[in-house]
Amino acid sequence: MVNLPCRGPETLSESVSSLGTGAKSGTPLEAAEQDFVILSVMWPQMPIALSMVPDWTGRVLIDATNRFENMEPFVGELSGKNSSEIVAQYAPGARVIKAFNSVPMEWIKNYTEEKPKTRTFSQSYGHKTSE
Repeated sequence: MVNLPCRGPETLSESVSSLGTGAKSGTPLEAAEQDFVILSVMWPQMPIALSMVPDWTGRVLIDATNRFENMEPFVGELSGKNSSEIVAQYAPGARVIKAFNSVPMEWIKNYTEEKPKTRTFSQSYGHKTSE
C-alpha cells in the first residue's frame, strides 16, 4: 500500500490511479500510520508535518529533508546539531534515518569532520554502523 499525503486525498486521484491497485491517497496522519514514513517536505514545513502525528513510537522516519543555513524561517537552531537530530526532536520515539539528500556534495563543508558525528547519531538510535 502506498499512502500519498496531500492537501486532500481527492486532489491526487489521477496520479494515484496511474500507480496501480496497490496505491491510495490519504491524509498526512493516515500516511504516518505506516511502519515506514518518508518525510519529504520543505524544511520550514517540517515541524507542522511532524506535529500532525501524535505518537511516533516504533515508526521508522526516513528523513529526506534538507536544512539550508540561509533558509527562512529558521526552524531549530542548529547549535552543532545536524538536521536529522532536529527532525528527531520533532518526532520523539521515531527511529530517524537520513536518506535521499538533494544537497550537492560541493556544498557540504567539512564532510570528514561530520562523518563521526553522523555515526554517533546513528548508534544512539540503535543502528549498527561500520567504520
